[in-house]
Amino acid sequence: PALAPRSHGLEGQLLLASLRGGLKKLLCGDPCPACTKMAVSRVIVFTAVMAVMLPTAAIFLNLPSAAAAAPKLFNFTEYLGGQWVVEIRSVTPGPKPVAADDGDELGVNTEVTLGNYILHKKPGGYLEGVYYENITNSPTDIKNALRVRVDCNDGTGSAGVFKTARAETDIFEEPIEDEPELHYKTLFEFDFQTHKNGMQIATGEWHGKRKGNFQFAVASPSSFLLSVYPKGTPDKGEPLTIQTMTGHKEVVKSFWETYGFQLLMIAMILIPRLFLSGGGRRAMGVPKPAQAPAAVKKKD
Repeated sequence: PALAPRSHGLEGQLLLASLRGGLKKLLCGDPCPACTKMAVSRVIVFTAVMAVMLPTAAIFLNLPSAAAAAPKLFNFTEYLGGQWVVEIRSVTPGPKPVAADDGDELGVNTEVTLGNYILHKKPGGYLEGVYYENITNSPTDIKNALRVRVDCNDGTGSAGVFKTARAETDIFEEPIEDEPELHYKTLFEFDFQTHKNGMQIATGEWHGKRKGNFQFAVASPSSFLLSVYPKGTPDKGEPLTIQTMTGHKEVVKSFWETYGFQLLMIAMILIPRLFLSGGGRRAMGVPKPAQAPAAVKKKD
């Protein structure tokens, strides 16, 4: 048999009664027309404030939006600008220091070098700066001082040439214009491609002291991994040394990037309390309902 339609009259009355009771506690103790009007005004004002605050916070906090759904082209010169601390590890196969029962076994010898890149973007769109390695803890006791220039082949900045030249003057005291003669040599040419996982990677030929191939992987906005694989052949007496360079730089965040989320949370807590308080009621011009006069006892 077909079921009879269920009546929601009782549930509706109970819901209305609970809403009226909550409204009575929330506002002034009496769900009068003025309080109902004030409640509607609060909801409208609060919704309007949130509609303005949330998109504004998204802009300041650099949150993704529908307008920014299209992928942005990677600009290597913008990414590489700044001060980088790099760690270079050179790994060469060789005999282990401790011999096994059947003779020396092939192991690896690792040499670690710490270096620094300081690169600045110039009006022409290219990068210019220096590279050096510290010998001691003194910032001026350095070796392998180089002048660095990064040129782009197109306007996007994703493809170009990384070049270095031996510095002939003090890189800390003398500007690059005072160099008597710079002989820039191409270290590598780059053309970054966006992989499916979102990483930016460039590969190509390495034109350093030892020729080979390289892979430059952008790990994050403040770190990268550069791997160099030589073309040497060990059977001809040439050691097969693999180099990896890990770089890191401090990214300076703006005030809103640092504290914007906390300020947004505080505002979302305080603004509703303002509109649900007596001060918010007075600010919107809603008078507090008059209280009924107290009953007067009759004298016998």
